[in-house]
Amino acid sequence: MQKQVHNPVLVLGATRCAAYIARDLSAVGRDVVVAAAEPLSDLQPFVETIGSDRILGDARVLDLDGAPGTFSVRMSVHGEHVTLQPTAIVVAERDVRIPNFGEYDLSPAPCVFSLSDLCASLDGDGPDPFEQVRHLVFLNGLNTESHPVISEEIMRRSILLQNEHDVQTYILTRNLKVAADGLEALYRESKAAGTIYVKFGDIGPEIRQGRDGSVSMEFDDDITGMPLTLAPDAVVVDETIRPSDVAIDIGRRLGIETDSNRFLQGDNVHRLAVQTNRKGIFVAGPARSIGSGRDHRMDAGNAAIAANEIQGGACETDDRAVIDRWQCVRCLTCFRICPHGAIHVEGRVTVMPDACERCGICTAECPRHAIRITGLDAVELSRHVTMDRSSDARQQDVAPTIVAFCCTRSGTAAADLARCMGCALPERLTVVEVPCAGILSYDHFFAAFQRGADGVLAITCHRDNCHSSRGNEYAKHRMEQLSEVFRQTGFSTERLKRCALASNMGREFADILTGFETTLRGLGPSPIKPWHHLR
Repeated sequence: MQKQVHNPVLVLGATRCAAYIARDLSAVGRDVVVAAAEPLSDLQPFVETIGSDRILGDARVLDLDGAPGTFSVRMSVHGEHVTLQPTAIVVAERDVRIPNFGEYDLSPAPCVFSLSDLCASLDGDGPDPFEQVRHLVFLNGLNTESHPVISEEIMRRSILLQNEHDVQTYILTRNLKVAADGLEALYRESKAAGTIYVKFGDIGPEIRQGRDGSVSMEFDDDITGMPLTLAPDAVVVDETIRPSDVAIDIGRRLGIETDSNRFLQGDNVHRLAVQTNRKGIFVAGPARSIGSGRDHRMDAGNAAIAANEIQGGACETDDRAVIDRWQCVRCLTCFRICPHGAIHVEGRVTVMPDACERCGICTAECPRHAIRITGLDAVELSRHVTMDRSSDARQQDVAPTIVAFCCTRSGTAAADLARCMGCALPERLTVVEVPCAGILSYDHFFAAFQRGADGVLAITCHRDNCHSSRGNEYAKHRMEQLSEVFRQTGFSTERLKRCALASNMGREFADILTGFETTLRGLGPSPIKPWHHLR
């Protein structure tokens, strides 16, 4: 049996962050559905906010279709297929904590346990579990980089043990992370409470565990050089935080790019704060990154605002990519490379306008040239280049004509900044703005040269800063191939140049352009200028 739910915001996860998102959206009158892998009995905190009929327990995402405002999400709920049609999706799934016993060659024992186990013991009811513990050691980031979230928890628990349980605590660390808000003050508070910090350089302590589970640690004192031994009553190991398997599976099924640790947000500045590569799909809290409770609350607010801005229904627009059905041979190149999941395959291959970001990667990569974005093909963009057929323009010492294809988010902004700063720019420079360097095909460069350019420059975003994930890499690859063609045909490769800039690099933009102009002056007019053969 298939159930259908129309036009809510779908929140995936049963975390506190998910509860905040549901509450914030409900407060502004948005319909919300919360779906989570946990059983319904574990989702009672959501009932007071959105009602029991808007909660789906034992739920698993199967697949996604559609675009923002018209998504179609197929889910399995208690084995029953449920189709939801949300306007937007927010993923706020759990993370998991992996104790780093192996990093220190330790095994769990009554006196050796994880940070999470310590927190559970301290927060629980009943007799004091640390009544027999006089000395306790925290191991934090000795073999791997520590994280501020873990460091904060260790310092807070250390203060609690010192003040309320009369336990002498030691924190053994290599590079203590205290850059987050309030951590420096917390560090000083823990030292004032009596916590002893032992910081190591390249050589850490030698840690041994006996058959009874007890642990001893040997190291040299930094000041005296004397060998020291610690034999604590208890040892607490730090933890590595990673996304849960449920979060990873959701990300894969929704087509969300992940970072190096598989959190559901790529390492890309344009994704901040809660955006993903899929328009209308947001990620918050433990599913997005390692963060504190404060961070997750902030994520929840950002996600609620972003999701609330997306309303139901498809929009009418003619400035997105369009596939010519008569030229398309269903090779699915566009489907494979689209970073935004905007290609729909069902009978025909089409572009979903609401999901398209106009990056143009598909138009440049399509082997049949079957995809077009109005105003951005090679012929239309080349019209920005003014052809000067005057006799003066044919002189050897005339300033070279330069065409700079600039990404909207980087090169164009840098060019505008250079002008505002009063930087000297080449006399015959034409800046051609493109939504992403990924749109630049061989035809764009050839057209620029045919219109009279002496040199063509492409300014892209830096690596991992492209709004379309890899548009800058596609542009780089095409230009490398084009340079090889130029080399084989005897056309100077110095007339083609690529560089990466950020939007705030106006001075660098001017320096690159003036340097390029100097190079072109030395080369003289392009041999393929339209009037060159008349000289």
